Amino acid sequence: MAIHELEGRDAPRSEPADSDTTNVPPGGRGKILLSMLGTDGIMRHFVVVLPATYLEAKAMAFDCFHVQIASAGSTADDIVLKLGVKSSSGVIVWASIRPEQWADVVSNGDEIRVGGGNLDPGLMVTFGRMGYNYREKPEVFEYTTFLLPDSYTKESQLEAKLQQSLNPCRFNLHRVVEKGVSTASIPRGQWLTIIRRLIEKDPYCEILVN
Repeated sequence: MAIHELEGRDAPRSEPADSDTTNVPPGGRGKILLSMLGTDGIMRHFVVVLPATYLEAKAMAFDCFHVQIASAGSTADDIVLKLGVKSSSGVIVWASIRPEQWADVVSNGDEIRVGGGNLDPGLMVTFGRMGYNYREKPEVFEYTTFLLPDSYTKESQLEAKLQQSLNPCRFNLHRVVEKGVSTASIPRGQWLTIIRRLIEKDPYCEILVN
């Protein structure tokens, strides 16, 4: 029946899509968002059909990000796929997916982070070297931004990186509470834990060193 023959009749209308959900068409596979943070600090994304298995998802991830994976000195075997899950504290954590549970855990519309080995560069953090000007007032003299590797488990590793980047006279860390007004000190022994939590909640958070 031609479309014009429906004039004057109650033609079926499609319902508007719910912005909070993604419907999988009958017979369709749905889709997921693959994302990867490269060693250059750039987050890249690809939309792909929902893979049927973990192995198929790894193959798709390698096909999408093979350049970044190679530049990180990794191979397809190093790929670990992670699903973003909100923890009890409200923070999004990227949890590894058990391969045999892929079909039960991953749903249409999920974001899957590509990581594993050297493919987990860590969070991007901005540090500022704080000192005092000729009026003896605190002032930030230099900034540096770098990825805080997930492999950093000791404060001495962060201290060595800051020494190389900013060469501060002392190593006291503070987070900016209010720009140009106040800061809060970060106690030793908790540097890595607190900084990672701060950046997860506020990617633009600044950490000062003096």
